[in-house]
Amino acid sequence: MSRIALILNGYKDDRGFVQEGYEGALAARESLGFDLDLIDFTKGSEELLRDEVEQAVKRGASGVIVHGSRADAALQDVARTYPDCAFLSPGGQAEGPNVWNYAVRHFEAAFLAGILAGRMTRSGVVGHLSGVFISPGKKGRAAYVDGVRTADPAVEVLTGFCGNQDDPALAAAWITAQAQQGADIIFTMLNFGRSGAVDACRTQGIHQIGNIRDWCAEEPDVFIGSAISRHGWSIRTWIADLLADRLEPGRNLHPGLETPEAVDLIVGKDIPGAVLDEIAAYREDIVAGRRVVETTYDGPEFMPDMTLNTA
Repeated sequence: MSRIALILNGYKDDRGFVQEGYEGALAARESLGFDLDLIDFTKGSEELLRDEVEQAVKRGASGVIVHGSRADAALQDVARTYPDCAFLSPGGQAEGPNVWNYAVRHFEAAFLAGILAGRMTRSGVVGHLSGVFISPGKKGRAAYVDGVRTADPAVEVLTGFCGNQDDPALAAAWITAQAQQGADIIFTMLNFGRSGAVDACRTQGIHQIGNIRDWCAEEPDVFIGSAISRHGWSIRTWIADLLADRLEPGRNLHPGLETPEAVDLIVGKDIPGAVLDEIAAYREDIVAGRRVVETTYDGPEFMPDMTLNTA
């Protein structure tokens, strides 16, 4: 039986990016039948991560997946040494003759989240908060700002990276600071830290748009939308291609809104029909190639005054 190793560079219960990939691997094992070697790697240097990747190969894995941020360098380094093993970076940009990145175009859903925020804000100020300043987060932020400005150029966007995806207290402080600057809807791209963002939104009486999973179903009093990005889809699809011997060097799959099981925007209750129709029209334009979503941002960065009252 084939053996696949999944190295979780983060927390498998983070209710975000890492958990989505973990659940995708479990679903793949259930449907496809293979040995799954699960490795938790929550803290450590790039050198230690490289060692984990190499040990997974030495334990007999025919495929190794490193799921988490900033994993590309370690994965590509080991891949050069073990050309007979296949490697996947689900949300990264790693490449090589035996390296793949089946990264979803999550930023297309973030653009639609911006349309939703731009149309639903009452204060004329919306926010964005992410954690680590890496490519997926930067693209998602840029697309969201693009969506807000497309919906209403007069809406102000407070946007920043707090430096940690998994710190609830830090996320709460940033959300509170943005709320105190007038933001009434905030798009968050967080993992374990999201619980703090949710609590802060409740305290401040504002709304949130989430990402990765359907937060409207889980916290309907807070979330008016969620930019779905199923990185588990990437893992399931890549494993299926590996086991069926369909992998080709340089052939990566990057699904967007045309594949709603991978990328989508889910909206909460009480969204006006006119807003839903507008979102649907922009979705159609993106899928048809009539609109290109912005993935770079060069505007101001929000930095909270941490002396403010964040209770």
